[in-house]
Amino acid sequence: MTTGKRYNRQEIRHTMNLALDNMLPASAEDALEEHLATSHKDASLFEGMQTVDRLFASEPQLRAPSNFAVNVMAAIAAGKAPQPVVAHRTDLRAVLGLILATIILLPVFLLTMSYVHLLLTDQTAFNLLTQRVIWLFNIGMRSLGSLVEAIVASANGNLLALGALLMALFTAVFWTGFNRVFLSRRQLVVYRIPVQFA
Repeated sequence: MTTGKRYNRQEIRHTMNLALDNMLPASAEDALEEHLATSHKDASLFEGMQTVDRLFASEPQLRAPSNFAVNVMAAIAAGKAPQPVVAHRTDLRAVLGLILATIILLPVFLLTMSYVHLLLTDQTAFNLLTQRVIWLFNIGMRSLGSLVEAIVASANGNLLALGALLMALFTAVFWTGFNRVFLSRRQLVVYRIPVQFA
């Protein structure tokens, strides 16, 4: 019997977790198998989840300390979560990286500061730099103007169509980036870690 059930991303992951826990009814299990037969991506995900579940099941269960439940209940009653113990240690690689970065960047910083000092104290050098910046700005503006003139000349009066095309291109690029950043969030799959209470 084919059910043809459609799953969204959250439903399929929830159904897979129920199947791993052996809590899925037979009809839902048939629908899941039918869906996995047609969806290679979800079948691959479920196979990976089963592999991780088998790895966890093959590991020996951890024995919790005898006062674990009492400590948890006391922390809940006190209204605060137990804070993990943070071991402070110095990583030698981080220290060496910091020293190396200082050795590389210090000469660059000193040269930059000496150049800035020269500009601030020598009026001739400052005027020369200002002239160069204005000259580069003028060249850039002239190049931009030439480019706009060339586009207008090649459009043969169809500037409105060109503007509409550029606006459509900009909108497509903007919405693609917006969807990638804000709307395509990955769902987390939580795996069970067995803990045996004393």
